[in-house]
Amino acid sequence: MPALRIAVVHYHLRPGGVTRVIHNALSALRGTDYRVVVLSGSPPELEVFLPDQVRLVAGLDYPNSGSPRQSPEQLVAALEANAREALGAPPDIWHFHNHTLGKNTALSRAVYQLALRGHRLLLQIHDFSEDGRPVNYRTLLKDVGEGNPSTLVCRLYPQAPHIHYAAINSRDRNFLCRAGMTPARVYLIPNAVDLGNSQPFTTPVRQESGRFFLYPTRAIRRKNLGEFLFWSAMAETGDRFATTLAPTSPADLRPYRQWMALSRQLKLPVAFEIGRTSRQPFAALLASATAVVTTSVAEGFGLNFLEPWLIKRPIVGRIYPRSHMILRSIILT
Repeated sequence: MPALRIAVVHYHLRPGGVTRVIHNALSALRGTDYRVVVLSGSPPELEVFLPDQVRLVAGLDYPNSGSPRQSPEQLVAALEANAREALGAPPDIWHFHNHTLGKNTALSRAVYQLALRGHRLLLQIHDFSEDGRPVNYRTLLKDVGEGNPSTLVCRLYPQAPHIHYAAINSRDRNFLCRAGMTPARVYLIPNAVDLGNSQPFTTPVRQESGRFFLYPTRAIRRKNLGEFLFWSAMAETGDRFATTLAPTSPADLRPYRQWMALSRQLKLPVAFEIGRTSRQPFAALLASATAVVTTSVAEGFGLNFLEPWLIKRPIVGRIYPRSHMILRSIILT
C-alpha cells in the first residue's frame, strides 16, 4: 500500500498554540510511512520544523500581515500546486486548521471549493468566530455568506462523506453535532501536551528575590491582560510578572500597546514578550516561575492549564461562579 500523503494547512507558523499542535502532530508521525507537508502563509519563527516540511503559499496568511491577497481560486491553485510538488502527487487528505475563524476569508472559500471538488478534508476547529468574535463573524457573513446566514453555514461547514471535522474539546464537538453534523464524522482530538525533555526543569529554580509569576500567552483581548496588570499592582514588594508573546493582528496590537503604556506609567513590575526575548527554552521559562498565571476569560483548550503540571509548577487563576461574579484566587497543584 503506498504511503498516505497529507497536506496540513494553517495561516501561519508563528509561535502559539496551533503551531505547537501542528509540530506535535508531525513529531508523532515521524518514522511512519506517512508523507506530510505543511502549507503556511509565513515561515516558521522557531527552528522546530525540518526545512523540507514546510512550503510557503502566498495569500494564505492574514491579509493584515502584509501577505499578498489572493482570490479563492488563486489560493486553491497555489495550495494544490505546492502540495503536489512536495508530496509527488495530490494529497490523500487535506488537514485544515481554523478555516472557519474569519481571519482570512479567501481560505474559508478555498476550503469550500476543495470540498465541492470531492477532496478528502479534515477540518480542525480550534476557535469559533461565532464564539465571541463578532467582527470576524460579520466579515465571514459578508465575504463567504453574501449576507445570508444560511448560505454562510453551508459554505463554512460543508457536509459530505468525504468531509470530516475535529474538535479540541467535548463542548465544541457537542455544538457541531447538535447543529446537525453526522456524529461519526466529528472527532474529539484533544491537544497533545508536550514540553519535550522537561525532566531537567522539574526542580524549582531558586529566585534571587521575590516571586516570579509567568503568564504564557499571546496577549490578545480574551487573555484579559488588564486583570494580569491588576494582579501586579497588588503584588508584594519584589514580586515580578511577565507575559510571553505579543499579539500579531492590528486589532489586538492597539489595546496591547495601551496596556504596555499603562504598565510603564504606573511602574508595574511587568516584563512583556519574554518568550521572544529570552534565550531559554519554553520549559525553562515555566520552570523559572514561582507559579504560572492565567487571567483568560475564554479558552478553547487551555494548554497553560496542563503544561505546568509536567514540571510541577502551580497554576494561579480565578473562577467566576455562575450565580454571581466574585473574583476568587485559586491554586491548582
